[in-house]
Amino acid sequence: MKQTAAAQAVSPDRSVFSWFRRLFSRAPANSQVVSVRRAASQRESQTRVTTPNVADAAWAEHAPDFHPYALALGLPFELPPAFNDEQLERITQLSAAVSEFAANDDNVPKSLPTASLRVLNLVAKNDVEISELASVIHQDTALTAAILRVANSAALGPSAGPINTVRDALTRLGLAESGRVAGAVAARTLFSARSKSTHAMYAAMFSELHVNAAAAAGGAAYLAMERAVGRSDMAYLGGMLHDVGKSLALGALAGLVLEHKAERDLAPEIISAMLEGVHVDLGAQAHERWALPAYLTELCAASHDAHVPDSPAHSELHLVRVVSGLLALRARPQPLERLHELEQSIVALRITPLQARALDSELRARSAQVRNVLGL
Repeated sequence: MKQTAAAQAVSPDRSVFSWFRRLFSRAPANSQVVSVRRAASQRESQTRVTTPNVADAAWAEHAPDFHPYALALGLPFELPPAFNDEQLERITQLSAAVSEFAANDDNVPKSLPTASLRVLNLVAKNDVEISELASVIHQDTALTAAILRVANSAALGPSAGPINTVRDALTRLGLAESGRVAGAVAARTLFSARSKSTHAMYAAMFSELHVNAAAAAGGAAYLAMERAVGRSDMAYLGGMLHDVGKSLALGALAGLVLEHKAERDLAPEIISAMLEGVHVDLGAQAHERWALPAYLTELCAASHDAHVPDSPAHSELHLVRVVSGLLALRARPQPLERLHELEQSIVALRITPLQARALDSELRARSAQVRNVLGL
């Protein structure tokens, strides 16, 4: 694959290359599964086992602890496509270039917009008052428009007449629904590009990051209350902000493309692998720049740790890992390492396979709701 001058100028870290190789080039050893995978790769360039008996055997062999959850969720055994050495080298170089660009980019926000941060904090509280939330929403035109649009939507019916004020909209929607709408729109600032040209380049990816963040936030708060574990407000903010590094990395990649230092037509799987590799460090750095609470920065930095202690001090981290892990699993195949992270946190929260299935349904409903709010 042709390399850009910027990528060639960066000497790839061999330890990073080894990490990408371990994460993205592993294949199951079972000959029957490999045979099925090879045939599927020829058809659709991905590993997928669709025959129920084969899928059941594959889960039992390669992810035995996750096996009962996979069956409850109705998941076929599926892994990401394995990258060859040339692709892994390109991902490593691209990751280094993106990290360097982000570190030196003066356009990267140095602080979190005040209105967004206030809204995110307010909707995470259980005792927020309508007047307080309305006061903050009035300061942002996008928030005001979204609240009024949803309150006047056909789904709510015309019986009470048109809604013309934010306060009346909040009263009609109720605090819970208003919080979901406001949180989803407030997060747009964190998951949007810096310019129209940048956003147009990766619009679908920015939108998907936004939807996942809003769904993870609401889902983590919901799970905290359902399991009576941790604090729902802390889980909400953790879900919203733990993966913000992916948005920053995507913006940096767009900047490289606009400066003709990276290819415009990179394969989506290459971009996804790069985002996976750099987002934790970029996110943790952003948390520090924005002077966010220490627990949020620590949650971001530890979100993909191989082992997280099963202790009350790590409850919010486990909540976020379960919710974000299920969302990721529905979006695309995940490496075995990511499945192990998900399974570890599921066990830490004492979630049964049937409860995992119910949570999965809740998360899909929340994702659909966020898409509706944002008009996606």
